[in-house]
Formats: sequence, structure tokens, C-alpha cells
Amino acid sequence: MKNLVLIGLPGCGKTTIGKRLSTELGLSFVDCDAEIEKLAGKTIPEIFAEDGEEAFRKWESEVLAEILQTPGRVVSTGGGIVLKEKNRVALRRATVVFLDRALVKIMSTCNLAGRPLMQSCTLEELAGKRRQFYLDCADYIVSAESIEEITAEIVGYWREGTCAF
Repeated sequence: MKNLVLIGLPGCGKTTIGKRLSTELGLSFVDCDAEIEKLAGKTIPEIFAEDGEEAFRKWESEVLAEILQTPGRVVSTGGGIVLKEKNRVALRRATVVFLDRALVKIMSTCNLAGRPLMQSCTLEELAGKRRQFYLDCADYIVSAESIEEITAEIVGYWREGTCAF
């Protein structure tokens, strides 16, 4: 059994949907960002401020590799997980779902102000840099808008057996 990994822009609902999926599918849930904070002993904004983005990306790669060692989990990643080639290669061992929510919906439902990268660029700029990586990594793309619809679509995909989780 593979892991079910959620990717997408900041604020698209990876953690919220991941928790719901783990309950619906009876799988454990792991949040990459929470694991990074636990191992680093500081918050992600603190890592960015004190150590820089590259240090954060290093933590991110290490945590992803470790998480993917144990199969059968729902995994929520950070929005930039796809930026490093080694992470994109590692994701091939999992079933990857891209939560492709509209930018306007993300901006209207999520406060992105405290997120480190939002201090230096816009969500539109992040989307422009990352979209092709998300598409290249995805085994399945969900573009529904509500948390309930997204969760139901992924659960349906699972239960139809069209996906090798």
C-alpha cells in the first residue's frame, strides 16, 4: 500500500482535507510541516527568519523521505515540496493528489499573511512557479472547491479502486 500525498498551493486545504481523508479512509495522518516544526524545535516562520528558506527546504526533504518510509498514510505536504528534484523523485513512490483550487477561492478562504513566502511574493507568483511541478507530480487532480466535495472526490477515487494507494 502506498501513501496518499496531498500537494498544492499554500492555503488550498491540504492539512484540513488530509485529516478528513485519514478519518474517512481509516489511515493515519501526517503533516510534513508539523513534523518539521517538531524536529527543528521551532515554527516554520522562525526557521525562515533565523535560518532561511534553504534550511527549511533541507528539513522538508529530510522529513518527506522519512515519512514516505512508512506506507499507508495520508500525508499533507508544504506547498513548495515540489520545488526540489529529489522530492519530486521521492513522490513517485506515493499516490499524489494535486488540490487545484482557484486562487480567488484560496485568497477568500485562507489568511496567508503569516506565511513566510507571502512576505516576498504573491500567491499568483507562487502558482506561476509551481503549477507545472504540481501537474507533473500528480496522479490525480482535484479541482472541486468545497472541502466536502474535495474529500468526497478523493474518497470516491479510492473506493473505486482506480488508484493504487
